[in-house]
Amino acid sequence: MENKEFTYKGLTINGFLAILLILVVIAAAIYFFTLADKNPVMALPGVIMILLFSLGMNGFIKLEPNEAKVLVFFGKYSGTQPSFK
Repeated sequence: MENKEFTYKGLTINGFLAILLILVVIAAAIYFFTLADKNPVMALPGVIMILLFSLGMNGFIKLEPNEAKVLVFFGKYSGTQPSFK
């Protein structure tokens, strides 16, 4: 029986940096919505920023010590994310 378990080598970044980036995205969305008062076309980038904000907030995963998460991408096993000590 083969071992299908391997460490996930995808994109992982520091949580504090991710929160900073998400706050910048939401600030940009607010900025674009304030510009939409004069030019309604500027609401479109604001909507895109809100969608990016929603996707970014769903990407946070908290792992306790000695805990691992299995990552599934479109129903296919993508790897295991081990907890960092």
